[in-house]
Amino acid sequence: MADEDIRMLLEAILDYFAWLKGAQEIAGNRANKHFSEVLIDFTIFSTKNAVGWNDMFTFETFRKFRKYTHRKNPTPEGPALI
Repeated sequence: MADEDIRMLLEAILDYFAWLKGAQEIAGNRANKHFSEVLIDFTIFSTKNAVGWNDMFTFETFRKFRKYTHRKNPTPEGPALI
């Protein structure tokens, strides 16, 4: 995984965290905390497994991530995260 891929992932996650902060009043802290933890876990997984940006959001990567993480429901099963 190139440094640029890590940088892009971290920027996307930081943008999402900023959005979550604004959405906390709507969804509540519990859901936001869960998805924040999942994203941090995904960053660690992606780094350890050298997942490149082009492969980061494929079905195969999510399948491997679900096996890697100990978190329940690491990927949303609906149209919205909140």
